[in-house]
Amino acid sequence: MTTAASSTDEPLQICLTLPGLVENARVARQAMSGVATRNGLSDSDVEDLRIAVGETFAVLAHPPTTATRIRFLCRLQDDQIEIHAERKPSRPLDVIAPISVAILEGVVDEARIDHANGRIELVKRAHNRSI
Repeated sequence: MTTAASSTDEPLQICLTLPGLVENARVARQAMSGVATRNGLSDSDVEDLRIAVGETFAVLAHPPTTATRIRFLCRLQDDQIEIHAERKPSRPLDVIAPISVAILEGVVDEARIDHANGRIELVKRAHNRSI
């Protein structure tokens, strides 16, 4: 894929909703990193995004329960991937460990945590495209 824009010049979007159980973090990591690979991000950028998605899932799925759903909305653009993650039903996030914040800030270009609404937004720019 050389471009992520559709014929209407709107970014392509992919949505993934999973039960809020820790074992589903792997599915989220694989899906989002697969999208990043398909969009031409370098192996290094894909690995960064995979780490960020795993950390995001862990934060949103705490405490783990089948009653909670974790939703990832991924927007593909030519030079970046935006991921909006939230838990449903929405509720404030528990205290987030400083290491989780440091990981997110270290592997993506932007990480916004909305504690009150249980949402995390990530932006990963393509620093070195593989295609």
